[in-house]
Amino acid sequence: FTFQEAWRDSRSVETTWHDPNQTYLVSLAPHGGDMEACTDQIAIELYKNMPTEQCSMWAYHGFGDDAGDRFHIKSSRLQPASYPGLAAVSTADFHHAISFHVKANAGAIEIGGLADRAFREEVAEIIEAAVENSWGTVLDYEDGTYMGQNEANIVNRLTADGHSGVQVELPIYAARNYRKRIARELAEFYA
Repeated sequence: FTFQEAWRDSRSVETTWHDPNQTYLVSLAPHGGDMEACTDQIAIELYKNMPTEQCSMWAYHGFGDDAGDRFHIKSSRLQPASYPGLAAVSTADFHHAISFHVKANAGAIEIGGLADRAFREEVAEIIEAAVENSWGTVLDYEDGTYMGQNEANIVNRLTADGHSGVQVELPIYAARNYRKRIARELAEFYA
């Protein structure tokens, strides 16, 4: 399906942009479309603002009123064998990976993944500034949920060391209203 056909017919589709020789950064939105709104737009915007030789992007878009029930697979259970676009990016061992998510009823931005804390703190500062300090951030795994601290999480699995992924959990308002700013600030940080 094309993106438009999937959107129109309440189906799912992948978007993948990947140069097999590029291993610096991959931008991910495993629950885009109507599953976790605007996360795919952030991943795409980050990709578009990075030098092409420094970034790949994979997004999975699920559409329809029941998209969350039909298409949402936990990040630790996503398998490249089931998604051709994910299979394409999974052949690279990226230095950095970042995935974007929306957390229902979130009161803070959670910055998880297995990247070291100092790196995640830098990402948190960038996102806090991008959202005009409207939300605080959570970095401690015990203070958040869905923090991507599992080695099986796709954001960690796609990194060369298996421990350099950053998972960003956003309140819906932050994802919707600050998506371009978040992506552009992160692109400047990673570039």
